[in-house]
Amino acid sequence: MQFMGGREAGTLEEEILNVLETEMGNKSQIEKNRQAIEVLNEKMGDTFQKCGIVRYDAFKEMGGKLSFALVLLDERNDGFIINTVHRPEASYSYIKSVVGGQCKIEMCEEEQKALQKALGAAENGG
Repeated sequence: MQFMGGREAGTLEEEILNVLETEMGNKSQIEKNRQAIEVLNEKMGDTFQKCGIVRYDAFKEMGGKLSFALVLLDERNDGFIINTVHRPEASYSYIKSVVGGQCKIEMCEEEQKALQKALGAAENGG
């Protein structure tokens, strides 16, 4: 009989107790892991998970697409738009809040495209 493996009843009892003790330790560790994962999931909701960027030429006489609109959003589609406009003599940056995927301030075409990219990334899993 392979179950007993030539062991005495007392040895078998010790083996069963060891297996039960190991099982209890495993259950405890699984619960700790579950709780840690819950905490991580809660924290992840507040991190930026969605991104959209559009590079463009703000002024027709310039090339290289040095201006850009960048959108960063969290799980709830809250975040911001940064628009940096590059001119030969200087660069200017503007920021607009996004709440629930909506910006209450009028957006230029490039900002709208960047926001749509970020929201599209959410629909496509990343």
